[in-house]
Amino acid sequence: MRSSSRWNLIIEGKPELAYAYLAPAYRAIQNRTDYINEMRNRPVTWVSFHYIEHRCESADSCNVTVQIDAKLHMSKTKDVETRNQVSEHWVRSEGNWYFVPQPRR
Repeated sequence: MRSSSRWNLIIEGKPELAYAYLAPAYRAIQNRTDYINEMRNRPVTWVSFHYIEHRCESADSCNVTVQIDAKLHMSKTKDVETRNQVSEHWVRSEGNWYFVPQPRR
């Protein structure tokens, strides 16, 4: 499953390889260097993930739910461990599945 492959790369600290899992339309507006820098400069270390489920609206659009374990790096305090469920949107384009990130708030 491409979602699992992408999360393995993120956990391994390889955003330059995880970039290829982003939807082509998203890559058209988010260049590779900026994506890598953004991922490396986040105050979080992703520790593990666990696939929960997927639900498809159509043959080319699915939502994948994963559980993410991470450490948040807080300034002047200890790291805070967290576990969250995340819903990811994936689309099929030219025969491959790609992750479509949600706009940052």
